[in-house]
Amino acid sequence: MPVVTLFTSAGRSLGSYGPVVPEEVEYVVVAGGGGGGSNIYGGGGGGGAGGYRSSVSGESSGGGGSAESPLTIVKNTLYTVTVGNGGGTNANGQNSVLGSVTSIGGGRGAAEGYAPSATGGNGATGGSGGGAGGDVFGYGVPGESAHSGGAGVSGQGYAGGGSGVIAVGTADSGGGGGASAVGLPGNDYGPIGTGATGGAGVTSSITGSAVVRAHGGNGRSARHSTTSNVSANIGEGGDYNRAGGSGIVIIRYDKKRKNPEIGAGLTYSLNIVGDYTVIQFTAGSDTISW
Repeated sequence: MPVVTLFTSAGRSLGSYGPVVPEEVEYVVVAGGGGGGSNIYGGGGGGGAGGYRSSVSGESSGGGGSAESPLTIVKNTLYTVTVGNGGGTNANGQNSVLGSVTSIGGGRGAAEGYAPSATGGNGATGGSGGGAGGDVFGYGVPGESAHSGGAGVSGQGYAGGGSGVIAVGTADSGGGGGASAVGLPGNDYGPIGTGATGGAGVTSSITGSAVVRAHGGNGRSARHSTTSNVSANIGEGGDYNRAGGSGIVIIRYDKKRKNPEIGAGLTYSLNIVGDYTVIQFTAGSDTISW
């Protein structure tokens, strides 16, 4: 953007004037999704979606939360930006950060819930909770109690689904929680089921196009063994035995305002969309300032 220098009639400089710092920026901050539970014993739960926070007017945050207040910008102040990675199998996702705004990584899905396992049983708490581990290979005892999905963080995401109760040797695992819905619970006995589905994500048009982010991963049933790899930068939970997806940090502000100085540790794109400048941070951690 151009900088204009003003002078008096005598040629004396009055100073240089360029674009001014934005007073505030809107944001969507999505954490990395939790990894699905491992399938060593045959019943991994779905990973929870990364926590989802938004200040875009007319849109919503995760967990049923409303849009938050935009981030107030102070000139020459450093704001940390971190893009959380997705968790590996049996691991929570990493947090994403924009200044004072932190979205919590998605909870891991549990491994087999009815046989010896370090991560078996209940799903982990996270931005959205991980799904509980089930038993599709018949290790459990009929009538054994169901396990619980992990809790989600208020204003960021929902809980994961619980597992089924052992009926005739098998019980399905739970789906991971999503930003806009809980993960579905596993069936008590799933001879023809398709596995507990992960919770739905939230749609945002902050980039100029409607994109759904932060949906939960799918759990496994006794008759369902197909999984999908996650996409980058939408914070989705991993299906059972799969890693979760990376998060994203997005900001937008009046295009007539000054752009920030961005640290070398961040990967980003900058685009003009209508009346806004939109910056999408897709990897790394560093600071920005105006």
